Amino acid sequence: MAGRREIERRLRALNDIGIILGVMKNLALMETAKLSRVLAAQRELVESLEAIAADLLTFHPQPRPAPGKDFEVLLLVGSQRGFCADFNDRLIAALLAQTENNRSSTR
Repeated sequence: MAGRREIERRLRALNDIGIILGVMKNLALMETAKLSRVLAAQRELVESLEAIAADLLTFHPQPRPAPGKDFEVLLLVGSQRGFCADFNDRLIAALLAQTENNRSSTR
């Protein structure tokens, strides 16, 4: 009798482990699906940024710096149509302060 109870106990434990593994598998599948959506969105964002950069360089081509020369590229991304109050104005003020700091430090 003790052997039978031990086997039944082990079977219940294995059944519990099977249920836990099933739940873990489902959670992993859900996370994989979520990550796939995030990766797709990131790919779209990168493609959009590349298109924007190409468009910008079409209208504002910059000469390449001389070899060995360092240069700085600043990119401001503001809000459209002022949805964020004075966010764009604060960005411009920060840009002007940054460029003024760079000019004074290189003199």
